Amino acid sequence: MCENQSEIDFLKSLHTLQMQLSGVGKNLTGFGYKYQDFNEIIREIKQVIKSNNLDIGFTQCPTIKSFDGNIVNVITTTFYSTKTGYRESFDTPIYTEELKSIEGKSKNTLPQLVGSCITYFKRYALVAYLSIESEVDNDANTLGTRQDTTEEESKGVETPPIDVSRVVKSNNTIVNKDNTVAVNKDNKANSIKFSCYKSLLIAERRMHKYLVNKPFDSISQINAYLNAIKLGDDSSLLEYFNMNKALRNVNYWIELIREYIFKNE
Repeated sequence: MCENQSEIDFLKSLHTLQMQLSGVGKNLTGFGYKYQDFNEIIREIKQVIKSNNLDIGFTQCPTIKSFDGNIVNVITTTFYSTKTGYRESFDTPIYTEELKSIEGKSKNTLPQLVGSCITYFKRYALVAYLSIESEVDNDANTLGTRQDTTEEESKGVETPPIDVSRVVKSNNTIVNKDNTVAVNKDNKANSIKFSCYKSLLIAERRMHKYLVNKPFDSISQINAYLNAIKLGDDSSLLEYFNMNKALRNVNYWIELIREYIFKNE
């Protein structure tokens, strides 16, 4: 099977998975916020794969990578075809180096804090990549990171949240899809501009498979830009728009929407 056909088959399975996933409610309560149960998300994904007999699997592994001489802690998420071996991977920075600053203020040990942090960003990556909906979307309203309830927390151990907006600003880096580090000059993830970017990317992701002239190469590329936008960095997206000037024209997007509506009437 040629690589192009392998990619097409993979994207079909991925699309079915995205469309069949029902929303996962934010049923757990943290420090002033609600969040989705990571285990429930995993169960839902596996159930959809099994019930639809999809040729798709996924792994998530915490690891370290070097970018321009800087060591970055990341979660590497990989979706793959079990038949052809075709795969798509992306990295999500997890900022575990920031945990030492709050270790003394928490009842948790450093390993417990690290475990909670890893769980949060594993969930974050899956929700973003698969467009998993929730009953309430408060991620954009309270960008300060919400730590997951780990097994230790369920026994009464409290874990304070890490402030992602502070982490992003202090580290001044974000890992993009191509495994490069982009400078994050200012965290404005809650601004109107960033909300528009987010809405545009989500809309294009839903239209992607129906479009002939696609503005982005793949769903994973869209998700990479979306992850960066959610963390307050638009540099990579703006660079892409500058290289593809047609995307800066409102009429271009109007025509895409018309094409999408026509094909789904």
